Amino acid sequence: MPPRPLSTFDRPLSPIVHSPLTALTEEPSDDRTILTPAEEAWVVHQEYLEYNGFILRPRLRRDWKPSWLGTSMDPSKCEDSIRITEPGIVDATRTSDGAPVVLKAMRNAQWPAEASPDKPDELGILKYLHSPPYTGHICNHAVPLLGSISMPNSHEGSFAVLPLLRVYDDPPFLNVAEAVEFMKQVLRGLAFMHAQSVVHRDIKPSNIMMAGEVLYDEPFHPVAQSLSLDAKSVLRPRARHELDTHRRHDGESAVRYYFINFSRASHMPASTEAGRPRTPRLLRSTRGQLGRFPEAMLTVGHDPFKADVYCLGKYVIDNLIARHLALAPFTSVARYMTRRDPRTRPTAAEAFAHFETIRGSLEGKCLRIPLDSRLLHRGKAPSLPLKSPRRAMSTLHLSSHIPHHHSHGSWSSSSNDSGHTLVASVPTTPVESTKTQSIAQVVMKGDEPESRKPLDKKKSKGAWSTLRTAIKIAIR
Repeated sequence: MPPRPLSTFDRPLSPIVHSPLTALTEEPSDDRTILTPAEEAWVVHQEYLEYNGFILRPRLRRDWKPSWLGTSMDPSKCEDSIRITEPGIVDATRTSDGAPVVLKAMRNAQWPAEASPDKPDELGILKYLHSPPYTGHICNHAVPLLGSISMPNSHEGSFAVLPLLRVYDDPPFLNVAEAVEFMKQVLRGLAFMHAQSVVHRDIKPSNIMMAGEVLYDEPFHPVAQSLSLDAKSVLRPRARHELDTHRRHDGESAVRYYFINFSRASHMPASTEAGRPRTPRLLRSTRGQLGRFPEAMLTVGHDPFKADVYCLGKYVIDNLIARHLALAPFTSVARYMTRRDPRTRPTAAEAFAHFETIRGSLEGKCLRIPLDSRLLHRGKAPSLPLKSPRRAMSTLHLSSHIPHHHSHGSWSSSSNDSGHTLVASVPTTPVESTKTQSIAQVVMKGDEPESRKPLDKKKSKGAWSTLRTAIKIAIR
């Protein structure tokens, strides 16, 4: 083994890397020739990471010089102008096989002895979820953990090695089948996670990602993920349903979805009293959870398992259904998961079983209905009474039966290797955000009292025509 690079090993660990959740003290400069504070923290340890088998991009190396300086090139067309701004996480290339990975700084703990809901151990929980007998389990949708590296000069943290993922709806879903597959995987993944007594405690769209490399003919850039590795061309993805004929050997979809960011997760094994399971342990809400679910404000605490179910139903499932009328048959799933009283709210396994009942009742031609997002892209909100069409479609395709009492322990013991993903997010433009918000606001009007302002009949007729046309195309 070559001698260690002392200048790297003995350098104190950057506070930004050591405390990845700490807010940055300054805003990054607009000048792309200047490294952001998050980048500076990783440049310091570039040699250490390379010694351990991980190469950072040219911009994050000590000898980096902007490639556009002294030339007439546009910096935005140069790969080394693409920056990272999120502290504690960086993309890299594994030298052993050239695989793109993500390195995330995580605190260590003697898990589970020193871990607690107040002091979660993200690395320990990921190791637990991907240890035998859960390794390779088809229902395990926790981000794969590919390995870990000890932080230099510190016993308090490690760099977790995770696969490079991308946002779950980039590229967007094109038909009902693609969206249904996504809902199936996240509901199944939450049920599996809860069956292993792990609660996520921070479920939201940004914490669900996709292993989407199969959608592209060439590797995409780890940060600007719509571009090629050299950032010189825009990549065109294939549709998810086009890969259905090339499913994995186990019959699963080629595209996998994962929960990421277990920094607030807790392991809460069920305790027993007189041979019977005790009442679930109640946890106090963290500052970031206040207002996210109805019982978050209770001083006595809340059941974190039921809170996970609410957050997945409210911020992921219902949000997806609200944007696409063709997904109306699954409205009852979102309503079931978002009951205000946690005592009547289903477990994750019950919610998944109810979803499967509805999915099984749909005919194949219904799954081929396209999710027409043209109105959203044009900034036009479909002004139609969503409550009535949802009920109409539910009458056609839904079973009114809601399952009860599905055991958490019904999962067999074999899990898939999991890890975590860095998502270097490219923020949406203010215009796109405004459009999305306007659509969501209109959708929510479906639950307003009947005394609301009458809707424009012409717009209603136009939106219904779009949906009917899509159904006719799918039935052909």
